[in-house]
Amino acid sequence: MLTPSLLLEAREFRETLALLVKSPRPACYDENHEEREITWLDAPSPYPHAQQYSAEDGGNDRRNLRTYTVVAAKGWAARFESSAESPSRFERGFVGLLVPQSYRMGARIAVYRQVLEANVAAQAAPRSGVALFDGSPPLMWGKISKRLNWDDALKALARAVREASKYERGILDGLSNATCNSVDEDCAAEIIAKAIKRPLMPRLLLKLAKTGALESVTIEVIKSQSLPPAERYSWISSIESLERLLAYKEALEAVLRNGSLPVFIVKTSRSTKLCNTDVPDVHMIEMYLASRHEHGPGYVIAFAGDMYTYYGFPEVNVRERSEVSRRLYPEVLGLREFYERIGVVATYARLKEMGYVLRVDVVYDMSEVSDPGQLARDALSRVRALPLSREGYPIPLITADANARLGKEEMDGLMRALGIELVPESRSVLRL
Repeated sequence: MLTPSLLLEAREFRETLALLVKSPRPACYDENHEEREITWLDAPSPYPHAQQYSAEDGGNDRRNLRTYTVVAAKGWAARFESSAESPSRFERGFVGLLVPQSYRMGARIAVYRQVLEANVAAQAAPRSGVALFDGSPPLMWGKISKRLNWDDALKALARAVREASKYERGILDGLSNATCNSVDEDCAAEIIAKAIKRPLMPRLLLKLAKTGALESVTIEVIKSQSLPPAERYSWISSIESLERLLAYKEALEAVLRNGSLPVFIVKTSRSTKLCNTDVPDVHMIEMYLASRHEHGPGYVIAFAGDMYTYYGFPEVNVRERSEVSRRLYPEVLGLREFYERIGVVATYARLKEMGYVLRVDVVYDMSEVSDPGQLARDALSRVRALPLSREGYPIPLITADANARLGKEEMDGLMRALGIELVPESRSVLRL
């Protein structure tokens, strides 16, 4: 039943909302707030030849019990052969506890889900085709404390593993094939790179916590780096971000090595970087097209360039290896070298007559591509050749979404499979 006060609030807001979303004159502005035109280009024809393609997605959920929270994450991908009746399927998952439970649980399980998505995407990488990823490219460096750098975080992990080894032999057994035993950053990087299963970090953190090494090393980091209480576990989220960077590096390398295009498609983009207005670019573009009675397939290029500019750091001079550059990507496992070579050409595209405008971003190796605009046309041509929904969204991604979801029944089954005494979260204190 609608609460009367909320219903009244909605009615009062209705007029304001109508004014906001039905602006009589859609316009875009540059960084200096000078008006600029939207350059809407005709979409390329669908790719005329048979091609392999893949699609990936992920899901995560949690179950709150009285004294702790169980989390689950899954990555699902499929590689479709143009002549095959059924695709090759790949699935990976994680079920367990996140430690510490009080620290950024929602954001951290999302990172683990993305690691799984990248892992299955690497396995499903098509040849001479297109690899579809759901959402925006999650290739940003993630969370790094202002007082903590990559080396500090890596050394903390190495110290935690070494400390735990005093209490439990074979602390890495079943987790990583790393053999190093030092407390430097290269040792920690080897542990992550040689993971037997991904995501490595939640599994490793559980074993470290069991021995007490997790808390003792965290206290050491706090003292040595003078971290405030809110950042006491920032070294953990830094390493989790590093594992995600590595997982996507491996996925993108697999796709590019196979001669395919990595294409990230966003169903509901809220970006405002193209038009620099208070409402999303997608809304402004669709209003612009409606005002011109443009209903056919087409696209506009919103951005083409390196990862630093893509994420809003245009001042970074990669060649000079500036201080900012050193902070963004770690110089281990080839991560900085790789991400400084990767570029993105971002477009807003309508793939089908009368369809929705979608955000379509193509990731590419800047050393191999001289014309990002032509790359965008090639990618859109390939995507338009795939099965599309009525709204113009790729059906393979709809399939991936359906298979990657974690519903109530699956979570119920996972809880039973854990085989531990489960006490549901109680709300009895709220009852009269």
